[in-house]
Amino acid sequence: MVLLKILVMGLPASGKTTYIKHVFEEKELAQIGDYIPTFGVSIALYPYKGSVEVKVSAFDCGGQTSFIDTYFTDQWVPRLFGEASLMFFLVDSSSKHNLEDAGKLFRKYYENLRRNSPDAEVFIMASKWDKHTISEAELQKGFKDMRIYPISVLDGSARRVTQNIINDFIKRKKEGEEQEGT
Repeated sequence: MVLLKILVMGLPASGKTTYIKHVFEEKELAQIGDYIPTFGVSIALYPYKGSVEVKVSAFDCGGQTSFIDTYFTDQWVPRLFGEASLMFFLVDSSSKHNLEDAGKLFRKYYENLRRNSPDAEVFIMASKWDKHTISEAELQKGFKDMRIYPISVLDGSARRVTQNIINDFIKRKKEGEEQEGT
């Protein structure tokens, strides 16, 4: 069985919990409704699209400053950033005033991820793309050398993009294991 540890990170209200509920719990926005911001880190295990051989352990990391500060302590860094497969960093594309802060936070997460899970793959998700006010070019300035994936829960792009990323990751992982076995 393949177990994927996926970190879902970003600033407060960037859409992390909504993204997880939509993509991994297959809920529509109307079913998600209002929710309380994530307190610390919420971890849940999901079967991946009914596959018995792939499970996703999704780490929904609360974005409030008090929680973020603890993520960088000696106690949390190895637990949170260690053994990660993928990191999805969500940026609220409808909020220009948070773009600089999102870029700074991303770099801090990225550095810790590279130290603790050097082979993990990283993806920038421009959430709430259905009401974006930030262009892809503006987003790119804050996340140099990173590909930006515009997503929305309203049009299903969040699921499609995530499925493509995970399927490609699993395919590469299996191909690598087969090459090691020969």
